[in-house]
This record gives sequence, C-alpha cells and structure tokens, in this order.
Amino acid sequence: MFQSALVCSVDPRGNVYVIDGGASKLLKLSPEGEVLETVGGYGWTDQAFDHPSDVIAPNGLDVYVADYGNHRIQRFDRNLNFVSSFSTRDDETAVVQFGYPRGVAQDRFGSLFITDGENKRIVKVNSSGGIESVFGDIGAGEGRLESPSRVRVSRDDRVYVQDMNRVVIFDIFGTFLGTLGNNSFRRLRSFTVDEKTVYVLDSCTVDAFPEGGKGDHLRVVLTHETADDPCAPVDIDVRGDRLYVLTEHRLSSEKVLLEQVR
Repeated sequence: MFQSALVCSVDPRGNVYVIDGGASKLLKLSPEGEVLETVGGYGWTDQAFDHPSDVIAPNGLDVYVADYGNHRIQRFDRNLNFVSSFSTRDDETAVVQFGYPRGVAQDRFGSLFITDGENKRIVKVNSSGGIESVFGDIGAGEGRLESPSRVRVSRDDRVYVQDMNRVVIFDIFGTFLGTLGNNSFRRLRSFTVDEKTVYVLDSCTVDAFPEGGKGDHLRVVLTHETADDPCAPVDIDVRGDRLYVLTEHRLSSEKVLLEQVR
C-alpha cells in the first residue's frame, strides 16, 4: 500500500492519515483501510513536500504536516484540501525562527507545538499565528533537548517530546516537569498520547504509561499480523480502545489489550 510509510495519525472519526516518505505524499484512509484522498509529491509549492516528517489530525477538521525540508507547517482540511502554510525561517527575529520541523502537535486551546530541528527546541504558536514561547533550548537546564523529534500534547496539558532515547515532559507553558519511564527505554522508535495515557514504541514492544507515567506502566499485547513481526512497526497511534500499527508498507489496527509488565 505504501512505498515507505513513516508516521500516522488517527482523527476522532477513525480516519487515518499516513505520511508515505517514499512518495512524499499524505494519504487519508477510511476506518476500513480504503484510500480516500491523496496529496503531495516532492516539491516546494503548496501541497508539495520535501521529506515530510510528521502529521496530526487532532479534531476531525484540520490536518497538519511538518514539511521538514521546506521549513514549514502545512495545514489541510479533513479532505486534504490545502488551507494555509506557516513558516518563520526567514523572519529577522531569531527567537521566532524555526527550521527543519520534525514534529507538530496541537493542544486543546488550538496552540501548535513545533519541533524546531534546526535550533533543537519547541516553538509554541498560539491560535492567532503568533509565536508565544520557545522552550527546551540551551537555557532549559534538565529540560534541554539534544535532538528532539516527535511532540504530542495530552488532555491534561502536558507536552511530551521524544528526545533521542527519552521522552521529556513539559507543561504547555514550557516548564520542565520530568522524563517518562525513568530512562528505561532501549530503542525508542515512536510514541503517541491518547487522553492522559502515553503509548511508547520501544524496540519491539509497546508500553502504556497511564496518567503520564505516575503509576506502573503496562505492556500492550500485540496480536494478529503485528505479533508475527513485532519489530516491524515504525509508528503507532491510539484512539479509544483501538491501537493502530504502521509498518513500512501497511497499516493495521487491533483492540488495545494490556497486561502487567513482568
């Protein structure tokens, strides 16, 4: 189905948006897995991508793509019609510049959080399109980011950032809160957040951290095709009781089943 899938995001209706890095395209799939819409192709004009790195579909209306090589965030509607593009790399004010975006997320207030790959920090953009703050950079102390990639926001207003082999936690104002999993990850590949639970794809397992890791974490039981090759997934997402597993060439979903970590 895909040349080389990279990331996925599931909207509240169960539609799945997939970045196919091999084709530089964004695909919309129905809950049944049928391809409904496609947009993209390599380039720098509106609706084209240069190494797209992340996608989110937070509300069933908007779809945001981190267009890495073009230093911008592109916004589409749910049918993948182009809406707008946001970029600050050519701004004369250094504090608001971002380049090579590696991730994008949205909080419940409509603010965007962009992983600024060029400056190794998170840029917060308010719902009016203004840069509200930056955090995780050189002055962040324990919260300083070394190579941030994915960013996600939970329902309880926590910002989770994948930073190499750890997940760093901030509040939505950029205050450092801690790290997830007590530095126990071996090969952190991806993570996602559903409500207040963080799901982490670490090496060949998926672990769940309820309440942002405040209690014991749980192991997600993989079934069906995923269980045959648990190391194949490149990304995951969770909506309600469904786990969506993306491999390089296909997408599958299954009911979330949890067990105690032994």
